[in-house]
Formats: sequence, structure tokens, C-alpha cells
Amino acid sequence: MVKANKSSLLDKATRSRKIVNALENKMRDQFNKAKGVMLDEFLAHPVTEEINQGPDGSNISGTLHHEEENLFGFIGFKAGSNPIDKIFQVLSNQTRIIRLTKINKLSDKRRLVFQAQAPSLDDFDERASVPWPLGYNWVIGIERGIRGLKAYLSRTFAERSREFNKINMSSSRSGVGIELKSKSGGLVTIRQAEFKAVPYLGPIISRFISRFKQ
Repeated sequence: MVKANKSSLLDKATRSRKIVNALENKMRDQFNKAKGVMLDEFLAHPVTEEINQGPDGSNISGTLHHEEENLFGFIGFKAGSNPIDKIFQVLSNQTRIIRLTKINKLSDKRRLVFQAQAPSLDDFDERASVPWPLGYNWVIGIERGIRGLKAYLSRTFAERSREFNKINMSSSRSGVGIELKSKSGGLVTIRQAEFKAVPYLGPIISRFISRFKQ
């Protein structure tokens, strides 16, 4: 969980319910605007848009080096699933604001604290997990790198290849690509390519925190 505080010192003249409510309304309005911008940034991000295109999308995020391939197939989402909706729900539901009152017992000074909370990347583990390897958080993988691109055979790659155009893809979760493995279970390298990690949710959440603290 990521947290940010904004506070106001209350003296005896500003402890009335009316003034406190006015301060709270102001903070909540600022919070809601910052949260709205964050959610819009997430939905407009090339990674989000690419995955939302489903198995027939193109690599507009530039992560796979081949425009005709896509993250939906490479990550291995199940055809017909909506992985972005799961992430959106966590991002929206776990981004909230709470009000705290802190009292200095010696001076009797009171400080009204408004705390904005947002999920960290680890908080997406449950909703962003994929079965390979078990429990892998694809949201983190977008920013840090996802292994296996060298052994990834997409349907479009196979169709234009004499060597791989007859490989059966019935085991593909997405329907548009598989990871080639040897009989011993090791990955089979079919091309020299590395996944290009890009900034994703981490910077979006950090900018939300910065906007709230302004």
C-alpha cells in the first residue's frame, strides 16, 4: 500500500464541525480529481489498450518488437477473458482517502490528517497472476521484463515460417501463440529477441500521489 498525508493544524477557533467539514470536502474533491486522472492514465496507456484489444491486437506498446504480435497472446491470457478489468477494480477500489485526527496531549494541539492510499504493485499479485510460472504478477513483469520471448511462437510468426507453420496450437490459452519447449521441458530458442520493459502502473500511481500532495 502506498500512502500520502496532507494535514491542517486546528486551533480552538477552527475546530467547529462546519470548518472541519469544509476542509474535508476540499481534500476529498482534490483526491477525487487526482484519482480520476490516474484511472484515465491507466486506461489510456498503450499496454492497457493493447491487452484490451484481445488476442487479435497489435503490439502498440512496443514490448515485443513485432507489431503483428501482442501482449494478450504472449502473456498467455485465456481467450475471452478481461484481465484489464481485474486490474482496474483493484486500482479503483484500493485507492481511497481516510480522515485522521492527531492530538498532541501536552499542547492539546490537534492536527487533521487526510491520508490518500493507493495499491503498490505487490497488491496486484492475486488479480494479476498468470499460470506461468505459478503466481507470476504480469503487471510487475511489464515494468521489469518477462522472460520467454525467444521461445514464443505466435500464430502470425508460424504462418510465415516453413519450419513452424504446421505446429499445433490447440494448447494455447489465448489461441494465438505458444511457448516452444523441448521434450525435457526446456525452452526452445527460435529467435533472438528480448522483452522490452516499459513504465506502467508504478509511475501512474506515483503521479497520483504527487498530485494529491500538491
